[in-house]
Amino acid sequence: MPKIYNCYTNLNKFGGAELIALTLTKELKIPNYSSELLLFSSDKINENYDLKELKCNTLSPRNFFSLRKEDIVFSHHRKCTTILMFLQLVFNHKFIIIHVAHNEFYSLKRITIFPNRIIAVSERVKENLINYFRIESNRISVVHNGIKDCFVNYEQKKSNDIKILYPARITEIKQQTEIVKHLTNNIPAHITIYFAGEGDKVEELCSLIKYKNQFKFLGYINIQEHIENYDYVMLCSLVEGLPTVLLEACMNSKPIICNNVGGNIEILENGKNGFLANNYSELIDVLKVLPDNTSEDYLNMSKYSRKVFENKFTLDKMIQGYKKYVYDI
Repeated sequence: MPKIYNCYTNLNKFGGAELIALTLTKELKIPNYSSELLLFSSDKINENYDLKELKCNTLSPRNFFSLRKEDIVFSHHRKCTTILMFLQLVFNHKFIIIHVAHNEFYSLKRITIFPNRIIAVSERVKENLINYFRIESNRISVVHNGIKDCFVNYEQKKSNDIKILYPARITEIKQQTEIVKHLTNNIPAHITIYFAGEGDKVEELCSLIKYKNQFKFLGYINIQEHIENYDYVMLCSLVEGLPTVLLEACMNSKPIICNNVGGNIEILENGKNGFLANNYSELIDVLKVLPDNTSEDYLNMSKYSRKVFENKFTLDKMIQGYKKYVYDI
């Protein structure tokens, strides 16, 4: 029986691209194909991943040469894709490689090898592949990320205080430390921003917010278990693809605050399900007029967020997009 593989470098970090690879391994069911997760390394798998009921393997010489020409490998990391393409060319070993582009990149252009078949998770990522990597448009298809609908229709506690959740790896790219530096003493006293995640900037972030009551550090949390306690979800990264945390916000009927990177504005409709802020000055202005959850404006944005999720980003829509792609090969 031929196989569909979803390939990633390793699972030592908890992130959106990794979760999409796992989700596709579990949910993408193609008749006459079995499904398997393929890792370049199985060391230090993050404890927050659920690998139950998944067939998981690591790439070894034996596994590489056991791939058959009808096997399909969805590679979710450009390092994996480049290595697989290189090995395929060197050994003339035929199988189908499909690169799934999860992010915008502006580096390593000359040493990155892409296959003929590419899926971009957003229109903005497709533009990045065309404009920076000079890939022909007809080689790229867009299939938006989708997530399982876990929404629970709870009654939100009404309050004039505003709690904003910023769920992302604590890194330079996600800009948590810069946000604290720019927003300190510049936002209304009734707003608190909660940073959730892990990463190499945790120590610096905790040092910055130590005596600042409007910023809190939560560490890693399961967003679905805690999101009802927050009014907005914010993400202002330097680069993105199609961030699953914003999809989770919409799924849970939460308005979002974000900047125009990656596929963010394919999720955000400015003024309808949240607010766009492309620099710190704009972000401060947004926070100064942010509706609290007692207002009709907030209620309308919440409803529209849920509508955006149902129309564009359900798990079923993503799976159908990948199925159609496979059937068209």
